[in-house]
Amino acid sequence: MKTVSSIVENYIKTKPFLLNALSLGIINLTSLSRNIMTELESEFGKEVKQGAVVMALKRLTEELDFRLNHKINKVIKNIGEITVRSSLTDYTFAATDTVLNKQADLITDINSLPDIFYTSSRGVNETNIVVSNSVNHLV
Repeated sequence: MKTVSSIVENYIKTKPFLLNALSLGIINLTSLSRNIMTELESEFGKEVKQGAVVMALKRLTEELDFRLNHKINKVIKNIGEITVRSSLTDYTFAATDTVLNKQADLITDINSLPDIFYTSSRGVNETNIVVSNSVNHLV
């Protein structure tokens, strides 16, 4: 048997922008219910009361909020350990053969130093190097 809640939920799920706006809480539920009443009534096959639609939207909004918060909490629990570092310098260079050679020299120089942070990434056009401030003179 079709219920007002199930029809409202199916209607909202077919409208991704509306679903997103509802989850953000930026839609007036009464105005929305007035706008979608005729479509819901044609789907339901009989007259639908506006209050029932508003309540279905309210429940759906609360459920969306719960789902969103549950997903966020699940992601946060799975992140694991986060390390925050300070006293770092970020360098960006054009990606050339000489940069690779200099980068190898830098790694050799800092390899024996204790407690030094070093990371690098190479894109198509640039190389990014992040090092501890204490070795800036070597870069």
